[in-house]
Amino acid sequence: MKPAFFAVFLCIVNAHAAFTPADWEFSKELLQGSGARGGDYGLVALDSETYAGTQDTLADLRLIASDGREVPYALFKADAREYTVPVSAQMTDLGTTGRTTSFKLELQEGSRHNQLDFKIKTENFRASARIESLEHGNTWKTIRDGAVLFSVAAGYRASHLSVEYPVSTAGHLRVTLTSDKSPVEVVSMSTCRKEIVPAREELRPARVETTIRENKSDILQLDLGQNGQPVSRLKFTVRDANFQRSVIIYVPSDDKSGWRKAGEGVIWRFNTGSYHGEQLAVSFPEARTRKLRIEVCNGDNPGLERPTINLYGIRQELLFPGQGDAFRLYFGNPYVRKPDYDFIAQSPHINQAVAGHWTLGPRCDNADFVPQDRRPWSERHPGLFWGVLLLACVAMGWLIARQARAVSNGDSGKNAE
Repeated sequence: MKPAFFAVFLCIVNAHAAFTPADWEFSKELLQGSGARGGDYGLVALDSETYAGTQDTLADLRLIASDGREVPYALFKADAREYTVPVSAQMTDLGTTGRTTSFKLELQEGSRHNQLDFKIKTENFRASARIESLEHGNTWKTIRDGAVLFSVAAGYRASHLSVEYPVSTAGHLRVTLTSDKSPVEVVSMSTCRKEIVPAREELRPARVETTIRENKSDILQLDLGQNGQPVSRLKFTVRDANFQRSVIIYVPSDDKSGWRKAGEGVIWRFNTGSYHGEQLAVSFPEARTRKLRIEVCNGDNPGLERPTINLYGIRQELLFPGQGDAFRLYFGNPYVRKPDYDFIAQSPHINQAVAGHWTLGPRCDNADFVPQDRRPWSERHPGLFWGVLLLACVAMGWLIARQARAVSNGDSGKNAE
């Protein structure tokens, strides 16, 4: 009895785990690129057609080899990575003259550093920063000049209170801040070495559908052309000089009836002789969408002159065991969960630099696809449901009537006695 039970159990488990092509709506062939043939591992980047046909979580991606076996994979997102190493520093000779605040920093000799972070009590200011290092022979050498610091607290809050400069090993720095008004009050500051591995981004082509001016704001609506496109950064190209604008990003609400805020930031450019700098990009939590609304808040200023906006998303790739010469990626199944492969735990220990590169071919509709209907049984068979319910009511009515007659006959017999 037990062997038969376990045999049936194993059959049920295997049947549940087996890949069924008819449950997936789309597929793409993997095309061999550099180093793909004969490699131990393969790497393929997802594209806009894949994003448009998958779950938002990408849980329905399945990689199938030419012999029909399911190939495990690990999904990698090429996010930016930042490493910060604090460097001890002591501030001395802090003082002010006119609109200028200056001080010196003593650092550990030989330590590598490239960024100063300021804590400034003053609000609503702009200042230009000059950083000098003490060279051999007791001469000061400028290593960064014209860096912009600012703080705004008027309707919205925004600030930029750090200065980057080329990596230095100097043990002494001199910092000079020249404000546009009164000298700024520096409370404290810190020094560090910051190393950034930038994210590998992909441009998401989009067109501007509409541009309207409303309540002192310019509102641009963009269309990426396909559903489900992942975007996490936008960058303006503008001709204007000397401006600062808050920017709010909206995406369609979950019920598609309106818009919800996806992120916000500040763009600016200062070029007045003593100030030279700009920040024209806004990053926000990744959204999978086709439409975006960008609100540029102008305050009492004229709108920016014909701005253009580029949208970017972070590149995502599948790493997989590359043995074989033909693979197909299936997607388009809203009901499956994300697979749990042993290969996912193994993947961080694999050198991706030696993986062969593949590309995705055009999207193919799956001719064998059979849409799954996950509605309740009563919604899928309304006629049969109501028919059965009617019969049940009739049967219950008949039983009630029969019981009533039996009770009535019993009472009649008792009265006759």
